[in-house]
Amino acid sequence: MTHIPRFTSRPQPTALQIARPVTGDTPPRLSDLLSYQMHRLIDWIDGVNPLAALLAVILIAIGSCFALTSEYPNRVPDLFGTSGVRIKNTPYNAKWARAAQPVTHEAALPILMQAQRATNDLQRLQMVQQAVFEQIRYREDRDLYGTEDYWATPNETLRHMAGDCEDVAILKRALLLRLGIAADQMFLTVGYDLAFRTGHAVLVVRLGQRHYVLDESTGSLIDDQKLVDFRPVVTMTSQYSWIHAERSAPILAAK
Repeated sequence: MTHIPRFTSRPQPTALQIARPVTGDTPPRLSDLLSYQMHRLIDWIDGVNPLAALLAVILIAIGSCFALTSEYPNRVPDLFGTSGVRIKNTPYNAKWARAAQPVTHEAALPILMQAQRATNDLQRLQMVQQAVFEQIRYREDRDLYGTEDYWATPNETLRHMAGDCEDVAILKRALLLRLGIAADQMFLTVGYDLAFRTGHAVLVVRLGQRHYVLDESTGSLIDDQKLVDFRPVVTMTSQYSWIHAERSAPILAAK
């Protein structure tokens, strides 16, 4: 089970909340400030003149786009129907850096050999997802490692043949790297499971224009737009991270 130290009490952050700087001692970027100030300005203008508020949305959005283009030349992927802002620091940086290691344990060989028979990347994803689902048992960190929220390396997970949600996601990523899936196509997303009211982590893989979720609770692939009970908070890759904001969060509230 993944713990969300800053977000557990607010599983569905609004656009205004998510736009505030949340990167510790890192100074806020221009785009973060523009987004935050945009919502403050719109809330005030909307109380006076809704038409003026709409114009403010258009003008400030144009300015924000210029800021985002200059600061973030590579825009974040469109995952789970949300928007996102890149950040440098997350509560998981150290754990992610330690756990995202290559898989070398002998227990990986049968999974890799079977998946190598696949004729395309989608089949490789399906084979890895099914094999890990069948072979890796769900176990809490406190039972395996005697501590809360321990992010295991792929080899540690295979040594126990068990792990929790982020351990399984990290293992799948390592296996898919060995099978030729590029690191920049895979995303580890930490969020909130609305059904079980707890932190959760999943691996997401981009193939073409689609994003597939490799959740530990099933042997099947899930389209990211269909995972309705999951609210993403932070996504990490091998190179960068970002926070998610609800794209449907209301800006112009009805009076």
